[in-house]
Amino acid sequence: MAKQHEDTKTLDMLGEPKRRGRPATGNAMNAAERKRAQRMRDRHAFKAIEGESGKKEPQDMSVTALIENLQHAVSKGWAIDARELADELVKRAEQKR
Repeated sequence: MAKQHEDTKTLDMLGEPKRRGRPATGNAMNAAERKRAQRMRDRHAFKAIEGESGKKEPQDMSVTALIENLQHAVSKGWAIDARELADELVKRAEQKR
């Protein structure tokens, strides 16, 4: 039903229909930005596991820390980090011979 030309009050009485959902803030991230932020959080969590005072080099870590960090790197798919940690474990095992 259309509003009559002479009717000047109907729209004011009804108002605008409410929009569904959460209100927009204008700060939405696209998928690539969200994924980049997630990777940065994961990297930061990884560094927290390595040592409380920041990132440690593999040769400065205990065997237990190497194994825990290797497990974390493998679960996250960080091949370069996993390779460094595994190489250090192999080097230490060879020194024990």
